[in-house]
Amino acid sequence: MFLNSSKWIYVYCCCFLISITVVFAQKQEYSEEFKKEILETCPQCAQDTSVFQKARKDKFHQSHYLFSKNEIDSSYTILTELLSNTHNKEVRKLYILNTIRGRVLLRKKLFDEAKQSFETAIKIGKQYQSPSINNQYALLGQIYFEQLKFSKAAEVFETWKASYVKNEHNNRINLHNLGLCYLHLEQYDKAQENLLESYRLNQKYKDTLGLARSSLDIANLYYQQYKDELAIDYFEKGLGYAKKAHDLEILQNALLNLAVVEENRKDFSKALKYRKEYEKIKDSIWNKDQIWKFAQNDKETARQLNEEQLKAEKKEKIFFIVIALLALILLSFLSYFYLKIRKQHTIIRELNTTKNKLFSILTHDLKTPIHTLKAKLYTILHQPGKNKLHEKQRTSISESYDLAKNTSLLIDNTLHWTLQSQNKLLFHQQKLNLSSIVAQVEYDYIPIIEENKLALHTDIDATIFVFADGNSLKIALRNVLDNAIKFSFTEGIINIKATTENNSCTLKIIDEGVGFDTNNFSRQNFSSTPDTKGSTSTGLGIQLSHELIEKNGGSFEISSVPNKGTTVSITLQTNKT
Repeated sequence: MFLNSSKWIYVYCCCFLISITVVFAQKQEYSEEFKKEILETCPQCAQDTSVFQKARKDKFHQSHYLFSKNEIDSSYTILTELLSNTHNKEVRKLYILNTIRGRVLLRKKLFDEAKQSFETAIKIGKQYQSPSINNQYALLGQIYFEQLKFSKAAEVFETWKASYVKNEHNNRINLHNLGLCYLHLEQYDKAQENLLESYRLNQKYKDTLGLARSSLDIANLYYQQYKDELAIDYFEKGLGYAKKAHDLEILQNALLNLAVVEENRKDFSKALKYRKEYEKIKDSIWNKDQIWKFAQNDKETARQLNEEQLKAEKKEKIFFIVIALLALILLSFLSYFYLKIRKQHTIIRELNTTKNKLFSILTHDLKTPIHTLKAKLYTILHQPGKNKLHEKQRTSISESYDLAKNTSLLIDNTLHWTLQSQNKLLFHQQKLNLSSIVAQVEYDYIPIIEENKLALHTDIDATIFVFADGNSLKIALRNVLDNAIKFSFTEGIINIKATTENNSCTLKIIDEGVGFDTNNFSRQNFSSTPDTKGSTSTGLGIQLSHELIEKNGGSFEISSVPNKGTTVSITLQTNKT
């Protein structure tokens, strides 16, 4: 039997293989069934009988054409635009678009978003029994595998395996990763079944690199079960295939594994041989002379430090007892004060936690009834028989609706502010289409804009992307747009436009309303400025917006002139910094 370091080898190899799984998976081509579906669905491809014809004006055709040419960002822009079009009801097109979008996100290593796209594609594909749906299960399994969710990955791969086409070129990759899932789950029989099947397919297709990977993982499988002779045989096979494949990383991995294995078997002669080969490969990647020089310098430095340390330790022993006694006395005093301060901190923390819980519970419980009240008042104001109401009744109901609307926004802001202060507000930065985000926020305010007889003009290039958290960005934009509406005069104009410079984008929300004196302005006293109806707010929305934009790595600026309007400028990065 080998020593317990077998677990170390297994972890090392699996970590290495996980790091290459995405690249390996991304090289998979479209299945024949999926190509056929594109040909049958795309009018341009149907005319030219090829998926890879020159891109034309048809955006559906451009989406898969650009992806085939590896123009990922351009393809993603078109896919996002097509999928955001709610009028697109063609099931097969939606299936193809979601599938390609999943592949784009997989290339970008945005695994959660890719997973959502593939799950949507599978759901749509089931509606009309898509012949290529099984391939999407395989890609979904790859994502779960990358996220180290091996149980879920195995479940999805098994769904794929239940109806996979046996002569498909990519089967060996999926079977290999299914085997790795079971290896991580320590279900060795299933791991062996799938890894060996993948190994046989690699032999069939004469894939030397695939055989190297399969051999090393099968070796680890047997090594974990203490089947030493079988493990050694496959480790040596893996080494042989790695040499033929000329892949330095896999070759380096194979040599290191065999070196450790032979060390555990006490065959130090073989272990030394493998170590030397391993170092030789390592030196071919790195600059050998520089590494040796640094190693020698480190060795000499360590020797000098060791000598100086020994001299210092001899001197320190004389004073050790005295220092220890003084330290013990000091520690006693410090412990007393530490416990006292810690108790006070615990009380303060508990009070603060109670306060935050109270805010959260209160705002959460008030949210639903206020929203319901606002909706009912809006219905009364806009129902066909509203003209039957007396003028005083309409005025009273309208004022009540405004009050409910402002209270609802205050509750939302309070809840978001509470979550933000506790770091419980979900925050995930990613590349976002700015035009799409602004359009989503504007949609909620269309009735209010029409009610106040305002004009909203938006000028944002559809190709502008910003790097931010979508949820917090929408919260900030809602507060800014809400203020622009409240502080605008009747029949006024609100302009929203965006400009880019270098790696940043500046979004400006401009109104022609009340305005204020910026000389006396701060986020804390913003609440002192009344809107066009004479009402004042808490100013929490602006403060929250400022904090959320700063959390996204951006800047938030306000400029205003009394009776001429206000401009809010939000600057965000267009790339991850």
